[in-house]
Amino acid sequence: MSKQNVISRALIAMLAVFAVASVSGCRDALRDGITSGIEDGVNGLVVTALERIFE
Repeated sequence: MSKQNVISRALIAMLAVFAVASVSGCRDALRDGITSGIEDGVNGLVVTALERIFE
């Protein structure tokens, strides 16, 4: 999985959570969604880096 693909997936996930939180008006869901999106993006980048190191 490429770095751009990982970042794109994290951004799409964040936008989806933002849309749901905006409709429901739930700030906690928005905050948690952004946090998990960032964590997923960082985890994906770490995994990608490790995969390239051990190729």
